[in-house]
Amino acid sequence: MTIRQLFAEIKVPLQRALELLRPNFKQIDAAWRERLASVGVKPQAADVLAPLMLHAQEHNLRAQSLDNYKSEVESLGKVLERSGVSEADAAAAFTFYLECCLPYLSKPKERSKEPAAAVARLIAVSQFLALTSYAREWVGNWRKLQERERHSISRDLHDDIGHNLLVLKLYLEMMSNDLKKGDIAPLQAKLEEALALVSYAVESVRRLMLDMGPAMLAQFGFMQALRIYARQFTLRTGIQVKLEEANMPATLPSSYETALYRVLQGALSNVVQHSQAKNVHVTLGAIKRSVLFMSIEDDGIGFDLATTVPRRVFGLTAMRERIETLGGKFHMEAWPQRPGSRKHGTRIEVDLPLGGNIE
Repeated sequence: MTIRQLFAEIKVPLQRALELLRPNFKQIDAAWRERLASVGVKPQAADVLAPLMLHAQEHNLRAQSLDNYKSEVESLGKVLERSGVSEADAAAAFTFYLECCLPYLSKPKERSKEPAAAVARLIAVSQFLALTSYAREWVGNWRKLQERERHSISRDLHDDIGHNLLVLKLYLEMMSNDLKKGDIAPLQAKLEEALALVSYAVESVRRLMLDMGPAMLAQFGFMQALRIYARQFTLRTGIQVKLEEANMPATLPSSYETALYRVLQGALSNVVQHSQAKNVHVTLGAIKRSVLFMSIEDDGIGFDLATTVPRRVFGLTAMRERIETLGGKFHMEAWPQRPGSRKHGTRIEVDLPLGGNIE
């Protein structure tokens, strides 16, 4: 069955359902937000999800504008993915919304069950359209992120290491020719230049190792690798990074270490590109040896999560996916800088279950 056929089937009972729900949309929205909050969905996430729900799409449904409805829901699905709201929270939101609508569709005087069935089918279609669009956007962004990382490494190898090695090769050839001629006077200066080029190449390799992550983790250990990365970030950007730890386990699974290292990389990259921050505060620790947490907060200009989809959220796809794949939770909050406001900036919070994964 196509979506158009479905709409044709529910056309009449859906209009009746809208008549029943319209006077109660305010109460439905309040109950829905309360239900989301009870399972840990933040108010900002509810604001992002709200345009997908029935009360926000009523104008299209009353006018029976199927194409407009489908287009809006699919577009909102893309916005949803870029906003940092998880797919699980989005799916739960549709289910909870239906639960909040049903009491107003099953009153004793309403003998027919068709309005409730029509709303259930409509919400199922909305969920399908939004999450399908969400998935397509996620796949596209993930591929773009991988390609961007490959280009970045390739560019660094070519511009830094490749260039230095080519010039070093030239100096060695020049020194070889001097030796063949028996002219050793210029060798000292050229040798010093060659040594400087080797030092630059070594520094470039170290920087690439920092960006690649796992090599640094293996060489220095998790916390020391984070400190080195934070220190190098401060030296390059002038943005102060304060790193604090509390009750950290002696060892962590390598998958946890890599994921947290990548999240820190992504968060600091967003800070330098978008936030105009002067300071970043990073906190890591364990709660009762059952949950590992990391918080990254900056004092930048922030933004409004409910109304803005900033470019910085592009990298959030990769961050969130890394954490959720490990069974963890990823959350972002932001406070836009406004006249008179004391708090502004952005905070990323990550929780990972420890269980038997620590020593």
